[in-house]
Amino acid sequence: MLRFAVSHRPHNPKIDFKSIIHLSAEINTPAALVDIANDAYRAACRENNRNAPIEQRHIVSQYLRRITGQAAEETLDKEELRIIAIHEAGHTVLARLLGIEVCFTSILPRLRTPEQHGQTNIEISAKVAGTNTFLDVLAFRFGGLIGEKLFGYHNLLTHGDDIRDTTMAVSLLVEKLGCGNEIQKCHGRIALDRPLNEYSDKLRQMAERDRARLTKRALRRAWLTVKKAGEEKVKLMTEKVTQALLEKKILIRNEIEELLR
Repeated sequence: MLRFAVSHRPHNPKIDFKSIIHLSAEINTPAALVDIANDAYRAACRENNRNAPIEQRHIVSQYLRRITGQAAEETLDKEELRIIAIHEAGHTVLARLLGIEVCFTSILPRLRTPEQHGQTNIEISAKVAGTNTFLDVLAFRFGGLIGEKLFGYHNLLTHGDDIRDTTMAVSLLVEKLGCGNEIQKCHGRIALDRPLNEYSDKLRQMAERDRARLTKRALRRAWLTVKKAGEEKVKLMTEKVTQALLEKKILIRNEIEELLR
């Protein structure tokens, strides 16, 4: 719908519509998308002249007007912004090394939790995700932590949300999808659908050990990916994305690919 709305105006054919729509799932009505296309066209004309082509940044800017509140600069100092940019750049670079597509990465406040800044959105192309794909996604979640460590920020707690999300994902894998090694050996592939306190102490302890093993395995996979690429190379890639984020505040998939090509 967004592509169709923009197609009625002069526009750059290289606009990455598929990634832009990931910025917000709530902007999805024809009327809202037509408004974005029209406002983007007016912004392009103000910059240049009548019938100026719509560029990707014009559309992204209109999305951001609708989904963000305060600009990041209004609430954070330069050092804090740089740490957030390094964190999100770490996710972005690790995703690329793992072969995961990044739809966008941003240092802007989040829509539903504006006190939190930064977000990196990925897309898994495999229709049927296997254990390796799942582990890649878990490893990706440690990208922010790795980025911070590469730049000397060892003791920050900015990756707390990543750890929480990883823990929830690992719990799903062990308890609902039956992928815990220790549980499988004793009981086969089973799903723990009831609250854990309704199971035996032994089974709960097995689940806890399986969760811990998978989490450690994902972190090890993340570091091995970095070491295979070379830490200096990864640090240079992360710095590139960091600087671009500090300048543009948000990067869409095609901009990330161009940056890291």
